[in-house]
Amino acid sequence: MSSSTSCNDDKRNGMYRSFHSNGQTYEEINYDNGVENGMYRSFRSNGTPYEEVNYDNGVRNGMYRSFRSNGTPYEEVNYDNGVRNGMYRSFHSNGHPYEEVNYDNGVRNGMYRSFHSNGEPYEENNYVNGKYVSKSELEKEEEKSENNKRLEENKRLEEVRRLEEKRLEKKRLEEKKRLEEVRRLEEKKRLDEKKKLEEVRRLEEKKRLEEKCKKM
Repeated sequence: MSSSTSCNDDKRNGMYRSFHSNGQTYEEINYDNGVENGMYRSFRSNGTPYEEVNYDNGVRNGMYRSFRSNGTPYEEVNYDNGVRNGMYRSFHSNGHPYEEVNYDNGVRNGMYRSFHSNGEPYEENNYVNGKYVSKSELEKEEEKSENNKRLEENKRLEEVRRLEEKRLEKKRLEEKKRLEEVRRLEEKKRLDEKKKLEEVRRLEEKKRLEEKCKKM
């Protein structure tokens, strides 16, 4: 196996290629100052493709694909800054899907499916943050989540009712206080009026006695 590229200060620059002993290309990738940049490809000794993926500043970015010796796809998955993101797929040798599962930031997340070579479904499971979760566990988690949502909603409604009752109680107390003040003022007015009438009667009685005395 041999290789060819140009080097500046012991750093690879430009297209790097290596070769099988039969002269067929084994790998090819561009380098900028020793860092992989561009599409990486590798090949089998018969010239059929083996792998391909793009590199940005030494990090995988974009769709990764690998191939079987007959040239049919074997695996494919997207990379974002060196981390798997998106749907991973693998294939049977006849090209039919074998496995598929979603990745979020390098972790399996979502529905996992596998298939027979004739395309018929074989297995279906679920992953949550990289952890395998069976259907029964998923149903339990969903039920638990729904229960938690109901509890939170009941708690929220209870708090709304509590605040409403508090508001109404405050309003009732304010109304009670207002009515008590109205009654107090009315009672004061009544007592003042009574006192005023008593004073009038007293003065009239005094005047009557004075006039009586004058006649005697």
